[in-house]
Amino acid sequence: MTERGFPEKFTVDPTAPTFTAENLQTGKGLAGGDPLQRLQHAGYLRAPLDKPLFQVADLEPNGDGLHEQYRQRLAAFLARGPLEIEIGFGDGNFLLDRAQKHPERQFIGFELRWHLLRHVLKAAETRPLPNLWVSADDARYALARSLPPACASVLHVLLPDPWWKRRHQYKRMFADYSVTLLARGLAPGGIMHVRTDVPGYAELIVEIVGASGLFTPHDDSLAAHFPDLVPTTREAWCYENGFPIFTFYFQRLDSAEAS
Repeated sequence: MTERGFPEKFTVDPTAPTFTAENLQTGKGLAGGDPLQRLQHAGYLRAPLDKPLFQVADLEPNGDGLHEQYRQRLAAFLARGPLEIEIGFGDGNFLLDRAQKHPERQFIGFELRWHLLRHVLKAAETRPLPNLWVSADDARYALARSLPPACASVLHVLLPDPWWKRRHQYKRMFADYSVTLLARGLAPGGIMHVRTDVPGYAELIVEIVGASGLFTPHDDSLAAHFPDLVPTTREAWCYENGFPIFTFYFQRLDSAEAS
C-alpha cells in the first residue's frame, strides 16, 4: 500500500467485466439499479417540483400523468443558460463555488452519496442558487437516456473513484462505453475537465479518451476558459500534503471531425 493507503499499482484487467449498453437495458451495474424499476415501487416519491432535485425516473410515465410536468421543468431549466455538469461532486465545495460565481450558467451535479447530496441541496436552497440542481442518479444513465444530447458546454469529472478492484472495474467513469456517454452529453466544442490524483488512472484517462476519437487530445490552453476554479476538498488536501494532481482538458469534436 502507498502512503495514502492506495494499492501500489493501478491496474486494468481486459478480461474484467466492463460497463456496456446492455447495462443500461438491464440496470445491472447502475448505481441504484434501473431507475425505471424504482419508479414502479409503491414507495417511490417524485421530487417536489419546487426543489432543485433532479431524478431521472420523474421524467418517465408511471400512470399518475405527472411526467410531462417534470419534462417541461427540465426543459425550462436547460433553456436558461449554458449547462455545466459535475459528476461526483462530493461535499460540493467546487460545484457550489462555481454556481455562485456564474449565475448566468446552469449546473447539474451528480453524487451517489445521499448525505453529501443533502448538504449541497440545502445549500442550493438557502443561499439561494436557482441555477443549481443536484441528482443522486447514475450520471451514465442520465446522459444516455434523460438529458438531451449535446446539452452541456462543460463536464467536470474531478478525482473520480479509481475503483481499484478487478470486480469493480465496470464502475469506472473512464471506460470505453462510459466515455461515449460523456461525449453524448457535450455539445461540439464543449470541454471535459478531468482531474485525478492517481497516476495510473491519469494514464488510462488519456488512453481511453484518445482512443474514443470523440475528443481532441489534452490541451492546456483550454484552462483559460476557467480562470476562477477552486480546488475540491480532496484536491486541496493533496496539495497540502505534496501529492500531485493530474489535470486534463479535452474538447468535444463535432461529428464531422470525430473518427
